Amino acid sequence: MCIPPQPTPTTLNPDTGINEAILAAVWNEQSPLRGPMWDCEGKPVAVVYRGRWTAGNGPDFEGAMLSLGEGSANLTTGSVEVHLRCADWWTHGHHTDPNYNKVALHVVLWPVGARPVTRADGVNVPTLVLADYITLTSSELVKQVSPVLSNLGTLSEEPCWQRTQNWPLEKLLAPIDEAGDSRLLAKATVMEADLDVYESADEVFYRGLMDSLGYSANREPMRAIASALSLQQLLTLPLAGSEKGRATLLESILLGIAGFLPSQRPDLEPLDYLSSQYAEETEAIWQAHARTLGFGDKPIAEGWTSNRVRPANSPPRRLAAAARLFSRLLWEPGGMLGPFLDVPTSLSPVDRGKKWTALLRVPDEGYWATHSDFGRPLGAPTALIGNSRASDMVVNILLSLLVAHADRKDLPELRESALAVYARYPRLSENTITEAMAEESLGPRKDAINGARRQQGLIHLYRLYCQSRRCYECPLSGVKP
Repeated sequence: MCIPPQPTPTTLNPDTGINEAILAAVWNEQSPLRGPMWDCEGKPVAVVYRGRWTAGNGPDFEGAMLSLGEGSANLTTGSVEVHLRCADWWTHGHHTDPNYNKVALHVVLWPVGARPVTRADGVNVPTLVLADYITLTSSELVKQVSPVLSNLGTLSEEPCWQRTQNWPLEKLLAPIDEAGDSRLLAKATVMEADLDVYESADEVFYRGLMDSLGYSANREPMRAIASALSLQQLLTLPLAGSEKGRATLLESILLGIAGFLPSQRPDLEPLDYLSSQYAEETEAIWQAHARTLGFGDKPIAEGWTSNRVRPANSPPRRLAAAARLFSRLLWEPGGMLGPFLDVPTSLSPVDRGKKWTALLRVPDEGYWATHSDFGRPLGAPTALIGNSRASDMVVNILLSLLVAHADRKDLPELRESALAVYARYPRLSENTITEAMAEESLGPRKDAINGARRQQGLIHLYRLYCQSRRCYECPLSGVKP
């Protein structure tokens, strides 16, 4: 049972508007809480760092630093999952979800449905019940906490920009730019090692694009497909026809490997006429080539998730996008990198970046332009790879590969061209890290994060310093000696 060692009557009523967002804000602010606190086993819980609210897939707070139990040896780094009731851990299926295997503490408001919490990897997780450490009534809690809901996602209770607000802006931007370069060059080093392993820039590009098309939620299964179906295998298919024919063939193969064909999904609802016709054609192509490629009936890639994934970003659409992108790039003179290398260096870095981005876009064409899954229409035709995702692929895959290729082949002009494009490339879509870091480090001057290089710099600094709370070493913290 989940029985705190110092139980006190609580005035928190479950029926007065308290939801998980309110509870997350309490944990984020670490207020109003009265300590010291103990978990349900009677062991002390001390919060060194409450973690960063993710607002996405997986646990609610990541990177928390907690002291669980007696003594300094019990300092733990991990994630925190927040629920209103103990039973929600099982109701939400976290006990079977590997995405929750880094949870170090389960934080709940009420001990309803209490029993020992276990992760998918079999590890037991302590539970902390907050109701016994909050002295306000439910209505008072909602009234006090609601105004600070907007603070969810901030990195710390005292943002760094408050200590550096009198610094010249350039003193802050210089290390951000330097960190952005470091992040790109670190990726290029990994790419160069991959070039040595695979001995093919096209193979490395293929794997990188597949990884990127998985977004954050489905990168692992996309990587599994790229590993199971190498570019060399893919090129053994009869792809000598039209680009449209190649796209149809690759689409069928990728959907079959992923396990998304209707014959592989007995729970799929009956299909409309258009979807049935498309499914029949796709199934026939898959059956004709699966054995030749060495694939049986069982899908290669598993672990797909649609949780918090927009319909336009559904895994089947990502695979269709990959099929159409590769059906074009694989037949370009000079291989997949050929059209990018052929963009004239006489163009400005901004215009070169635009050309490279356009080469990675895939328009709204075919069945998947209007569907998120078999039999599930979208509201309107939507590009399979729009400008936002194409831009991400330029910054996170293409540029580092071009630098690696240039270093390996001793092509200094190509290296300089890639770095020049990077320095001038516009901002990417914000993610939770770049948004939180811009607010944390620059506050009212955050508009100075005006390009992808600086966004990448913030990510690099976050990974290097913020995650491990190395504030005294960080050039943006304002506490560095």
